[in-house]
Amino acid sequence: MIHCGTTADSGHYKICIKVDPQKNVWAELNDRRTEDITYDKILEYKKKGEICCIFYKRSTLVSQPEKAQIPSSLKKFVQ
Repeated sequence: MIHCGTTADSGHYKICIKVDPQKNVWAELNDRRTEDITYDKILEYKKKGEICCIFYKRSTLVSQPEKAQIPSSLKKFVQ
């Protein structure tokens, strides 16, 4: 997530997503406009300090239910 502006209360937010991890292809989603961008553009945002949030997707799912402590209220809500 990119923030262009001086404060969190003002400015503009946009999202950059990696469309094809194999080829390092990126896209920028900016309101109603989508544009293909290069990784160099991501590095430019980083250099300016405009990256405010990064999300990662785990490549493999690791399930260890015996280690997870799920509250009973949450279990009931999901069921």
